[in-house]
Amino acid sequence: SPNLKSRYLLSKRATKKTIDVDKLKVEGTFESVSYPRPPVEVLNLTSHEGFETRLSTKKKIKEALKDKDISIIGVYGMPGFGNTTIANEMVNEVKVEKLFEEVAFA
Repeated sequence: SPNLKSRYLLSKRATKKTIDVDKLKVEGTFESVSYPRPPVEVLNLTSHEGFETRLSTKKKIKEALKDKDISIIGVYGMPGFGNTTIANEMVNEVKVEKLFEEVAFA
């Protein structure tokens, strides 16, 4: 159960600060309120070709695709680590290399 007293005091302080900020906005004119942010370096993270683990995983998947005894291949891992991305890359590679007549992705 929430601590009602601490929540009340916190909301009271937040309300007071909001009123103070509104007063300052009306009273003053500010050229700037902070230092300019440092320049941002943009990294190209769309290409995963160089990751060693990704290359070895793709190699294993391709070997499994060529194995006649394997009928289903699953790609799994923690969310956000590129499971779907690597599966999509493999679908595209298989289509380009024409390993199969039909390719299904689910």
